[in-house]
Amino acid sequence: MLDNNQLKEAFELTNYIFIKVGNQDMDDSDGGTGEMANSCLQIWQEILYKCDIKLKREIVFSKLSPYRGIDKLYELEGLYMVMEYEEILKDIYPKELLNKYENTIKAMATNTSGRAHYREIVSILRRMKKYPKGKEKVSEIVSDWRLRYRNRPAMMDELNKL
Repeated sequence: MLDNNQLKEAFELTNYIFIKVGNQDMDDSDGGTGEMANSCLQIWQEILYKCDIKLKREIVFSKLSPYRGIDKLYELEGLYMVMEYEEILKDIYPKELLNKYENTIKAMATNTSGRAHYREIVSILRRMKKYPKGKEKVSEIVSDWRLRYRNRPAMMDELNKL
């Protein structure tokens, strides 16, 4: 079993590799860089899974530049990191998190899918309502969707449950 210092060092090494490769100007037509990024993400997730909450916070916050907000944190893996650390980040970055949720659900809504997909969207809308100005944002989105996607009865049905 690795101790906290070893977990932190493993995270830092993985982060270093990710940044070094990501900053290289190279041909990625074979998708190797994307595969490497996915591998780094999997390693980060495994490391964070093994960490206690105090070390998780330390690692997550050490990667947040005070000048850049949380953009890099949630660019990597959709909502995974946002939802994982929402309680920690919500008070510090409410606007950024709300924007991330909005962008994600708008992208999700463009795809016609089954009821389970629409339930997931509504679940995210419920999360959004808990943020400052979230109720207004959700209301605006739902109003737009009621017109834009009115021919999707399952979506309309799930939105009515919101």
